Amino acid sequence: PRIGFAGLGAMGYHIAGKLSKKFPVLVWNRSRDKAMRHSKEFGTTLVEDIGVMKDVDYVMACMPTADTANELFSHIHSLKCDSNLTFVDLSSGDIDSSQNISKILYPNRYMDAPVSGGPIGAANGTLTSMVGSTEPLTDVDKSVFEAYSKVIVECGNIGHGNAIKAANNFLNVTHLLLASDVLIQLKKAGISPTTALECINSSSGRSLQTEVRIPTQVLSRKFDYGFKLNLMRKDVLQSKPLLQGTLFYKQIEELLQPHALTEADYTSVVRDLERENQTTLS
Repeated sequence: PRIGFAGLGAMGYHIAGKLSKKFPVLVWNRSRDKAMRHSKEFGTTLVEDIGVMKDVDYVMACMPTADTANELFSHIHSLKCDSNLTFVDLSSGDIDSSQNISKILYPNRYMDAPVSGGPIGAANGTLTSMVGSTEPLTDVDKSVFEAYSKVIVECGNIGHGNAIKAANNFLNVTHLLLASDVLIQLKKAGISPTTALECINSSSGRSLQTEVRIPTQVLSRKFDYGFKLNLMRKDVLQSKPLLQGTLFYKQIEELLQPHALTEADYTSVVRDLERENQTTLS
C-alpha cells in the first residue's frame, strides 16, 4: 500500500521513517524544512499540498492534537478521495471526537491508533499500538502497524484505543508523581533516594517510573524523556469523562492544571513537588 503521513514531530518523524522501510510514503509537515530533511534521510516523498494524499491507500496523522488531525482528514475527504482510502489517527484523542470524525469520513474507514513507547520506541520500531476500529484488522492493516510496532492490540470499537491511551498516560504521570512524592518524604527523613530506589526496585512497590523514569530523568536532572508536559496534561484531561471518579484523578488534574502551555518535558512536573517540599531529588 501507499501511505501518506502527516506530522513529523518527536514520534511521527521516526514512525514515518520505519514505514518507509517497507512502503512508499508521502510526508507532509507544517514545517517544510523538517519534511525535506525526512525525505533526504529516509527517501520519502515530500508533498507541499496535503490534498495529494487523497490518492493513497492509508492516510496516517501523528499530530499534537486529534482535532488537528481531524481537520486534515476532513480536508482530504472533501476532495472526493477513493472510498478504499483508510484514515488512521496516531494522535491522542477521546472517544467522542473519534466517533464523530468516523461519521464524517464515512464510507471511508477510520481507525484511532494511538501509540505508547516514546521517541526511543518510535526510533526502534517497538511501540505499542492501541487500535480502535469497527472491523477486525486485515493482514494489510497489520503489516502497516507492524512496521513500527512491537505490540498491536485491537481495543474494540472506534475511540477505544484513545480511551486506553489516555488512561495509560494518567497512570503514567500518577505513578511518577506518587513515587517522587514518596522519595521526597524519605529524603526529608534523611534517606537517600538512590538507596530507597535500590530497595523499592527489588521489591513489590516498583514500577517503570521507579526503575527507569525517575533514575534517568529526575535524579539525573535531565528531564528530557521526550514527551511535553502540556501534552500529558491534555491526555489526562481527555481521560476525565472516564476517570474523574477514580481515587487520584482530582489531585493529578490540579497538579497539571497550571501547565497548559508548558513545553518542558512531562517529568519536570516533579519540580512542583520539590518546590512545595523545599527538597530536591538528586
